[in-house]
Amino acid sequence: MSVAVPEEFAVGDVVYYSGEPVKKSDGSTLAFGAAGQMSARGQDIQRVEVLFEDCSVAQTVLVTWLSREDPVLANGLKVGDRVYWQGGKHRFPSGNCLMFGLQGGITGCGSTEKKIKVLFDGNESATEASLVQICVKAPVIPGGYEVSDEVHYCGEKETFTNGDTLENGLKGEVVGRSTTGDASDEKRAKIMFEGHSTGIAVLLSQVCREYPEIPAGCEIGDTVFYAGNCSQKLGKGDKLEVGMKGRITGRGTLMDGKDSMRVKVRFEGNKGPVNVFATEVSKEEAVTSVGEDDSTSAGA
Repeated sequence: MSVAVPEEFAVGDVVYYSGEPVKKSDGSTLAFGAAGQMSARGQDIQRVEVLFEDCSVAQTVLVTWLSREDPVLANGLKVGDRVYWQGGKHRFPSGNCLMFGLQGGITGCGSTEKKIKVLFDGNESATEASLVQICVKAPVIPGGYEVSDEVHYCGEKETFTNGDTLENGLKGEVVGRSTTGDASDEKRAKIMFEGHSTGIAVLLSQVCREYPEIPAGCEIGDTVFYAGNCSQKLGKGDKLEVGMKGRITGRGTLMDGKDSMRVKVRFEGNKGPVNVFATEVSKEEAVTSVGEDDSTSAGA
């Protein structure tokens, strides 16, 4: 029984190789972008025989590794270009290991337009990486952090689907920069927290080098009342009014040099937490005298 030639190709067609470098039967390397001419059907519908330039013997190639047009890598990258890994530590079942700043050479395109194959130094096989996980210049971690710097989490408690939990004061180690692929990557760092199975991209405002002490003798979970001088309208319909009851969830995270004097409070009725100075909250509910004008004016 004969095997049909795939519909998208015909004997005599000029094709280009777009897979990873492989050894040809003559001992040379079949490289990304190599041109050739299809000479015959392959062993099955997924393969064809191609006679590549500078090769006297046809090679059996997967159809998915062929292109009718000269293949081009995204972002102007080329096979052989040296790039850096800018994600966190990662060890694969194959034995490959990646860490922030590790260099490698591009070997070909990946499974999608936004991925490429890179053979990183010290690894035995190429790794498929997203374009946001690599860079041409040596990567820098935002916030002045370096790999292995010790930090503490100072945001609100958060639990992830894999069971990892972030709590105020949890210690971690900087392992790289965020590779989410949006503008906020410049405001994040990738941290491996104690007890966690993977690194997490965290906003710089949610980590600090020193243990995040809650000011004014307050503690996480304390019930407090807002005792500031004026009412405020906040975003998303939230508000801040004198006498509002809330619960302390952490210290301030505005990164303006005054966070050590602030507490983060989730006031009842609001959707999100509010950063307020510790002097603006009280553990005792304020009592308003009869006849006293307790109205306040909105402020920015």
